[in-house]
Amino acid sequence: MMMEAGEAAVHAAWGDSLELLRAARAETSVRPDERMAGDDGALRSSPPPERYRLGPVIGVGGTATVYAAEQLALQRQVAIKVSSSAHRREAFRAEAVTIAELEHPNIVPVYDAGADWLVMKRIRGRNLEQLLSEGAIGLVEAVEALVKVCDAVAYAHSRGIIHRDIKPDNILIGDYGEVLLTDWGLAVAIEEGVESRPRTQRLGEVTAVTAGTPSYMAPEVALGDRTRIGRATDVFLIGATLYRCLAGRPPFTAASALDAVVQAAWNQHTPLSALRPDAPPLLLAVVERAMATDPVERPRVIDVQDRLKRWLHQSRGEAEARRLLAFADEAMASAQRTERPEDTYARYGEALSLLERASVLAPDDPRIAQRSRECLQRFMLAAAAAGETGLARLLRRGVRPPVVGPEDERIVAQIAELQRERIHLLDRLETMQRRLDDERTRLAALRRLRWLAVIGAAVGGLLVGWWLAG
Repeated sequence: MMMEAGEAAVHAAWGDSLELLRAARAETSVRPDERMAGDDGALRSSPPPERYRLGPVIGVGGTATVYAAEQLALQRQVAIKVSSSAHRREAFRAEAVTIAELEHPNIVPVYDAGADWLVMKRIRGRNLEQLLSEGAIGLVEAVEALVKVCDAVAYAHSRGIIHRDIKPDNILIGDYGEVLLTDWGLAVAIEEGVESRPRTQRLGEVTAVTAGTPSYMAPEVALGDRTRIGRATDVFLIGATLYRCLAGRPPFTAASALDAVVQAAWNQHTPLSALRPDAPPLLLAVVERAMATDPVERPRVIDVQDRLKRWLHQSRGEAEARRLLAFADEAMASAQRTERPEDTYARYGEALSLLERASVLAPDDPRIAQRSRECLQRFMLAAAAAGETGLARLLRRGVRPPVVGPEDERIVAQIAELQRERIHLLDRLETMQRRLDDERTRLAALRRLRWLAVIGAAVGGLLVGWWLAG
């Protein structure tokens, strides 16, 4: 019953596009993951051959085909997007104008345009959908790309423009790390009092309000509700893209595009927590809030970006904590192999220092707390075996002795070397002091002998004089 009511609402919203919906139902022209626009895919026109040399096809969409090409005057490699719909020439021109208006590092720049074609910067790479399907991108890298997409969307929103078709297929990731939000063919200026250039097509002027990709479509778009389409619509699409990154599939999956639109109208998607209960809680919360049915309940794009950045910071901290944990395990293993007690203490102290740093980066990781307890216990047993009962008692109470981290080993070695030099100098000083004392004793003896000799000579002289006088 709900599905039938939703389908009726969607039919009412689409109006003049009913034939397209029927074609979608029959699966003859549009899949749920393709944009619902275009008619035959034929090449309508091409740029002048004296200026551009067309190469192979590098992309095909619902309304256009993208060719690799060379700009002859500058001998520059470019990408040329050629409209495949004879009925969308005005909309295609509006896309070129919109891209020209939005100069941003994460939006593909446009170099030239004609009635049915536009020339853009060529980025060598693959789109996010391709990378996800091939397993060629991890979650961290995908979220980093979405952070940059948020930059592009936030800039467009500041100019009063919304994209309306954000999805993994339209996020291009270059071979050198470039991230670009592409395909602005459905972009419109929203009338919310934000100043934007009059040349951008406005939402109120668009005939087909329900447009985009059914598998990612926001409820207000599926229902054709102009009054609720706005910046929050793009936020929903970003959330749906993150859903795809985590779940491995888009939110709305159906046999035909129409069924997917009906699902989107009621926001009937499997909760991400059911598909991926092991997914990071922070990202689950981002998806849930961004894909709220009511646009008023969705956060701003900069708030979504802030939460994504927060998760990235947390994820990097957890990765560093895992690295420190591995180093701590190595230090503990080394401590068990050493023979001298001082070396054993140094290794256990190093392990405790590493574990303490890891606990700061990942305070909720139970492995770090468990490994810290094991390290203290082993340290205590080693101290007890070496007869260090005082240290063993401290460790038993969980009191960590002062430890020196591995980064301070050089300083410790220098201190030890200076200590050895000090002891050597003290030994030399003591030897010299003994020699000095011996020399003083000898000199004192010589003085006594000299005075005895003088006294003896004087006494002898007196005795000789007395004898002669007698």
